Amino acid sequence: MTRVEAERIRRKLSLTDASVLSGLDRTTIHRVERLIVRPRRATIVKLAKGLGISSRRLWDLAQADWADRLLAEHDAKETVAS
Repeated sequence: MTRVEAERIRRKLSLTDASVLSGLDRTTIHRVERLIVRPRRATIVKLAKGLGISSRRLWDLAQADWADRLLAEHDAKETVAS
């Protein structure tokens, strides 16, 4: 589970709830949470508003999720090479 998804769940919001509150499509939110796409600034701002948190906080969570993904991918390649 990503930090962005955990934040949504912590606030007891479904994807549909977050979609309605943010004005974003459910698919967009799902793709951001699953690290399928890197969110644009406008997406972060809208989603943060829907979740009731600052856009800076959501940006930091999203960046940390992507950093974890990149490090995990790197570690997986490094283990194979050893």
